[in-house]
Amino acid sequence: MIMSAGLPTTPPQNPEAKATNELSLNGKGASLDCL
Repeated sequence: MIMSAGLPTTPPQNPEAKATNELSLNGKGASLDCL
Protein backbone atom coordinates (compact mmCIF):
# COMPACT_ATOMS: atom_id res chain seq x y z
CA MET A 1 0.00 0.00 0.00
CA ILE A 2 3.08 2.23 0.14
CA MET A 3 2.88 2.95 -3.59
CA SER A 4 -0.77 3.99 -3.31
CA ALA A 5 0.15 6.39 -0.50
CA GLY A 6 0.37 9.95 -1.75
CA LEU A 7 -1.65 9.09 -4.87
CA PRO A 8 -5.40 9.69 -5.19
CA THR A 9 -6.73 6.12 -5.04
CA THR A 10 -9.88 4.63 -3.52
CA PRO A 11 -11.30 6.78 -0.69
CA PRO A 12 -10.21 5.60 2.77
CA GLN A 13 -12.98 3.80 4.65
CA ASN A 14 -11.42 4.17 8.11
CA PRO A 15 -11.04 7.56 9.85
CA GLU A 16 -7.42 6.67 10.63
CA ALA A 17 -6.80 5.98 6.95
CA LYS A 18 -8.17 9.43 6.12
CA ALA A 19 -5.65 11.08 8.45
CA THR A 20 -2.91 8.92 6.94
CA ASN A 21 -3.98 10.00 3.47
CA GLU A 22 -3.65 13.66 4.48
CA LEU A 23 -0.16 12.94 5.79
CA SER A 24 0.63 11.05 2.60
CA LEU A 25 0.26 14.31 0.71
CA ASN A 26 3.26 15.55 2.67
CA GLY A 27 5.09 12.28 2.07
CA LYS A 28 5.15 11.39 5.77
CA GLY A 29 2.07 9.16 5.67
CA ALA A 30 3.94 6.51 3.65
CA SER A 31 6.17 5.69 6.63
CA LEU A 32 3.19 5.46 8.98
CA ASP A 33 1.29 3.27 6.51
CA CYS A 34 4.28 0.94 6.25
CA LEU A 35 4.16 0.42 10.01
